[in-house]
Amino acid sequence: MPARWPELWLLLALGGGGVLWGLHSVATAQTSQAQASSASAASSASAAAQALPISADWVLGYVHHLVDWYRHVSQIEQLPGASEHGVSRARLEDQAGTALRLAFELANAAAPLVPAGPQQGKHPSPEASVMGQLRQATSTLNEHAAALQSEIDALSAQVKGAKGAVRKNLLSRRDSLNASLNLVREGQASVQQMRLFAAGAPTAGVEAQNGLAVQLAELRRSVPEVRPPGAQPAAPAEQGATASATFRPEAAGLLALATQGFALLGTERQMAALGKQTDVLLAETQELRVAVVDEAREIMTLSVGAPGETMSTAQLLAQKQEMEARVARFKTLASVLVPVGEQVLTLENARTTLDEWSKGVAASVVSVTRYFALRLGLLLASVFAVLVISELWRRATLRYVRDPRRRRPLLILRRLVVGLALALALAFGLASEVASLATFMGFLTAGIAVTLQNVILSVVAYFFLIGRYGVQAGDRITLAGVTGRVVDVSLLRLYLLELAGTDLHSTGRLVVISNAVLFQPAALYKQIPGADYLWHTMTWTVPAGVDVEWLSKRLTAAAGSVFDHYRGALEQRHASMQQHIDFETALPVPQVQVELADEGVRCAVRYPVAPEQAAAIDQEMLETLRAALEENSEIKLPASGGVTLKSEV
Repeated sequence: MPARWPELWLLLALGGGGVLWGLHSVATAQTSQAQASSASAASSASAAAQALPISADWVLGYVHHLVDWYRHVSQIEQLPGASEHGVSRARLEDQAGTALRLAFELANAAAPLVPAGPQQGKHPSPEASVMGQLRQATSTLNEHAAALQSEIDALSAQVKGAKGAVRKNLLSRRDSLNASLNLVREGQASVQQMRLFAAGAPTAGVEAQNGLAVQLAELRRSVPEVRPPGAQPAAPAEQGATASATFRPEAAGLLALATQGFALLGTERQMAALGKQTDVLLAETQELRVAVVDEAREIMTLSVGAPGETMSTAQLLAQKQEMEARVARFKTLASVLVPVGEQVLTLENARTTLDEWSKGVAASVVSVTRYFALRLGLLLASVFAVLVISELWRRATLRYVRDPRRRRPLLILRRLVVGLALALALAFGLASEVASLATFMGFLTAGIAVTLQNVILSVVAYFFLIGRYGVQAGDRITLAGVTGRVVDVSLLRLYLLELAGTDLHSTGRLVVISNAVLFQPAALYKQIPGADYLWHTMTWTVPAGVDVEWLSKRLTAAAGSVFDHYRGALEQRHASMQQHIDFETALPVPQVQVELADEGVRCAVRYPVAPEQAAAIDQEMLETLRAALEENSEIKLPASGGVTLKSEV
């Protein structure tokens, strides 16, 4: 018994004493006087019942209200954020189940306190219905059984002092009354079975279905979650509830934080509504408890004086019946006091649990809002930093890179880097799990690399092609077996104007080659600016027996004299070439080679020439060599033929 109801101990103690005093104060009674006193006690109890705020509609409304409250609690337990407050959730679930069970106990205990409603219109009263008739029959049989038992007790008392024929007559009368009492008890058992069947059967009739007990039974069957006292709540797996994973705002992205925040706000609103509903239930229950306690106190404080010597037997009997009615009424009230007190305590605890849970949800809302603001601030700061770096990159490129050929790839690279940085900032700002995002990005990157491998290689090759030793429009290159002049270098393709022949003349065809060809085994040949001269070689054979040393000196002097005429132009080309490389190279000069062969002495003069001056230089070189060898008739160069000219790139 809860310690918060000290008056209940007093009521029970006074009630027990009152019963003992009332039973002790009455000696004997007549049957007619008992009936009159019983009617008086019943009217007194009915008058007392009118003071309670209890009716059939109130009882059903209270139970319906609490069933709705219980289902609202069940819905709250499935809302987002419930899994984060497991202790409060489990406690509220247990308190809601207990409150639902106590509601039905309270309703069943308060049913006897419901006053009988008056007959209205053509609708039959409860006494005229099937259940009413059964209750009337039960009451009548109970009265007959009590009367028979009283007579049997009286005869038994007379038998003890009687003798002879009188005793025999009394025994016969007592046996007859016992037989009648057994018959009445059989009737009581039959009527009780009929009442149980009528109360439990769904087809007991319209009036039976409207009965309070039947409606409470049907309502209880509609809520299978009601647990008997002491039963343990079902495990979450048995209840079919699947608790979601605990939400971690520090690891969530903007989308998840926004979704969770709105969900928590909805949970907060529903919990506020549930709190108001709990307050209404608590007020109704406390009102009933106060009314029951007040009536019980009134019953116990009614002064019933000790029986006087001048009181008649009828007065004593009436006083006894009144006391018995009060004791019965008190017992009924006491049966209501226990569940109503427990219900008040359970609802107060549930309200406290709701307050604690609401504070936890409010703290979760604050936490989610804080992390959302932090994430949003970091995202905006990242985007702002990327845009600032992009603008600084652009300005630095335009200011410090004067060469348009070098400026263009830097600006293209800037767009790629800035786009990638913005995409990563948005992805990491919106994503909830960085590890999951990294895994997803890894698979996505692998798929892109396999699918677009040629495109990726072309883009990478583009930056090789535009590097320091790369190519630009007008360069002569050889790539994938094609020689030509570069027309344009795009991000994916290279455009060449094809060149053919020893003189590398244009064929008029435009060759389009993927940049990815750069990574194939075939080499890329590029003519360095300033090194686009040709090597010409004149070869002929003279008879054996010629002084080889004299021949080599004469040829070297003759070739050197011709080379001195265009040496300045080659030196300019050579200086231009040196600007593109980091090491020193020798200036190309004529080379003379004299060697013995089977047919005689083979002579070769190899010398560099500019493409635009090749013919004039060849003519001058041939005439100079012929003049140098005029002194020896054996090695004189022929006027035509005999001299082979070979050109090398």
